Amino acid sequence: MVDDGLLVRVDDVRGGRTRKGYAATEAAAEPLPVLQQSVIWGEHHTAMPNGGAHRAMVHEACGDETIQGQICSSCGG
Repeated sequence: MVDDGLLVRVDDVRGGRTRKGYAATEAAAEPLPVLQQSVIWGEHHTAMPNGGAHRAMVHEACGDETIQGQICSSCGG
């Protein structure tokens, strides 16, 4: 996926430790709103499996759950 331009290698620094990680490129992030809407549709129109859990997208800036991929449905950011 790195060679395809969907991910880039990054250093993940947490708790004083540096680990190698990956981050999505813009090309990989563009379809996320479509994928999120598919998940929301599935939750509304299919039965939740035993032990299933709600999937949520949280806007980092405000910390609230959003139901939209491009604009936060809570704060508008």
